[in-house]
Amino acid sequence: MVRFGLQLPYAIPATRDDLLTWARRADAGPFRTLSIGERITFHNAEQVAALAAAAAVTDRVRLLTNVTVLPIHSVALLAKSLATIDRLSGGRLIVTAGVGSRAEDFAAAGSSYTNRWQRLDDSVDAMKRLWLGEAAEPGGTQVGPPPHTAGGPPLHCAATGPKALKRAVAWACGYQGFTTNGDEDTMAGVVQRVTEAFAVAGRPRPELGVSCFFALGEGALDRLRNVVARYYGFAGAAHRAAVVGALTIASAGEMVALVQHAGAAGYDEVHFLPTTTDPAEIDRLEEALAPCVTVENEDTD
Repeated sequence: MVRFGLQLPYAIPATRDDLLTWARRADAGPFRTLSIGERITFHNAEQVAALAAAAAVTDRVRLLTNVTVLPIHSVALLAKSLATIDRLSGGRLIVTAGVGSRAEDFAAAGSSYTNRWQRLDDSVDAMKRLWLGEAAEPGGTQVGPPPHTAGGPPLHCAATGPKALKRAVAWACGYQGFTTNGDEDTMAGVVQRVTEAFAVAGRPRPELGVSCFFALGEGALDRLRNVVARYYGFAGAAHRAAVVGALTIASAGEMVALVQHAGAAGYDEVHFLPTTTDPAEIDRLEEALAPCVTVENEDTD
């Protein structure tokens, strides 16, 4: 059974009303999770601030960072911010930790792009220790407040390469992936690699999520391609063209097929990434997903 997640408007500029409206609609709709990514050199809302606002206007949906680029952050400050969101939300926060793919974000944050995978592992370890109440420095004092969730929010990874995935399974309990078109064979291959890596490490099966950009309504495919092309402006022309050319989720039929393929591949949740701030898009999305909605999707537990 596949659950649904909704991303706050992120690939397009969003106002206060946009963000709060989408957060409230996610909480009231057939969505289990509300998410947002992290970029520095782009016109998106800052991740921690956006999730803090979402925590204040929601009661039910989980709040997912997808992805937090840990190596660009001060670990103590980030641990404090995330613990605060976990408390504000009553323990609904999930943190997907990764390194991103944009060197300019590291430069803008005053952080080095080199050795980022080791720094990710070190940051995860340090953040978990801070959440358990250890001092930030030897002989120092605790960094509070403690998170609502004992030991800190659940940690997911986004690594796909064999070396990075082998490292991530040591600390992650979930995985967040991405698809452009919902191809079942491709998604199944990723699920197999991830679950095998966890099994080899003697870890329980992880929660598995996959994200996709979508557009619905008039001119949907053109809007989808235009927004994603701008979002991938950091990438080389060939890579950007390959991503944009593979996009297909621009109709109700494609939406249903995506959910079916994700379920068959073994994913637990599909996260929908909008290409407009218009809340009418949520109406169109919920209508498209109606054939896939189950009692569990509507469950508010």
